[in-house]
Amino acid sequence: MAATRRAILAQLGPQGRLIALDRDPAAIAAGQELLASDPRLSLWHAPFSALARVLDELQVGQVDGVLMDIGVSSPQLDTPERGMSFRFDAPLDMRMDTTQGETAADFLARGSQTEIERVIRDYGEERFAHAIAKALVAARLERSISTTGELATLVAQVVRTREPGQHPATRSFQALRIHVNAELEELSLSIPAAIDRLADGGRLARDQLSLSGRSHRQAGAARSSDAGAAAQRRAGAGG
Repeated sequence: MAATRRAILAQLGPQGRLIALDRDPAAIAAGQELLASDPRLSLWHAPFSALARVLDELQVGQVDGVLMDIGVSSPQLDTPERGMSFRFDAPLDMRMDTTQGETAADFLARGSQTEIERVIRDYGEERFAHAIAKALVAARLERSISTTGELATLVAQVVRTREPGQHPATRSFQALRIHVNAELEELSLSIPAAIDRLADGGRLARDQLSLSGRSHRQAGAARSSDAGAAAQRRAGAGG
């Protein structure tokens, strides 16, 4: 996201302003050098759903554009201790905001078999969700599932077939990450908040979306519904 911020700032005039929200404290820390060098930039440790609150605190009524960089980032995947990837054997965290909320290991320790199955099925579109959830619940009776390596190994023992070139645990890891970070819930709150604060002619853009196909379609439907509702509200206010 740092490269994106620099690119946007390069296109802004002297009176332009870039307000950046990120719930990853590591991303906020990485942006401090740019923050110190460019007064047009504001950095906030907050999720996209907090946009209205942040704008209110800055006394900004409307904005000309909103860019949502949604989903997992390369630095998060490439940092072992974040627990996002099965490429490393590391603590099973998966949180984008490491200062709050339960980790993936916490969820697997407390979730019922039904809950775990639902998450893996709905957010990963994993056809072996029932077998995976059953195996995870059975395994935790003997020991906690606390690392990415343990989770990947357990899933691989259950998922005997997988698309060519894809690790057996790919869908399960994606599903748990989406659940731990409430990505769909965050999206459903963020889009209407952004639309409500756009000035006339303003643009809402999405940089990426790391959700499964079904979840992507659900998010798209929610986005269309929210945009229509916002347009109706504006028409009513203008009348």
